[in-house]
Amino acid sequence: MAVMEDWRTALAAAPAPPPGLLEFAADQASVRELWNNSLSGDWLVWLAANGFAGTPSAERVVRGAVILGDYCREPIWRQMLRARPAPLHVLRGVLGDENLDQFVAHVYWALAIASVPSLVCYYSLLASRSTFAREAAMGAVFWSLAIVVTAIFQLAYRRAVRRAATGLTTEAAVPIALDVARAASRRNPRRAAEAARFMRKLFDPPTG
Repeated sequence: MAVMEDWRTALAAAPAPPPGLLEFAADQASVRELWNNSLSGDWLVWLAANGFAGTPSAERVVRGAVILGDYCREPIWRQMLRARPAPLHVLRGVLGDENLDQFVAHVYWALAIASVPSLVCYYSLLASRSTFAREAAMGAVFWSLAIVVTAIFQLAYRRAVRRAATGLTTEAAVPIALDVARAASRRNPRRAAEAARFMRKLFDPPTG
């Protein structure tokens, strides 16, 4: 589908185009011009997933969605409240990449959890001890718990991601990639537009 006699017809027939893409395409002279002028990273992911880029590559589609999801990242507080693997992290699991952003969220959770028993230790359990002893004990409790809780959260989350990604090929992950790209663009349209400028380097451009 790289070279097409009537690419606009094929574009309109493709499933679930991103909002605004068909209207924008009406003013473009060719599919290559549409590719070069696309206003958002999710447009590029969708075009590549539906064969309107160069050499078809499911892995590049998935990686493009991951790049866009990272560029339009969720706020840390939302990541802290996540109870199950995010679709973006499942895609990273398919690619074999690490989820460092979720690790940071786990660290924040661990610091919040560790602060409670460390303060109890300082103000209640060791109230009769010297200030130095109380501070030393509080620090030991705080950092020990923070490290242990982070490790527990991270191991549990990595296992959940691994289970979700098991048996999922890059081809089967393309629908998830489209959802991730669409969600990233809705979350931060300005960043998604900025991402389009360097995301083009990931894909082969269309020849038509």
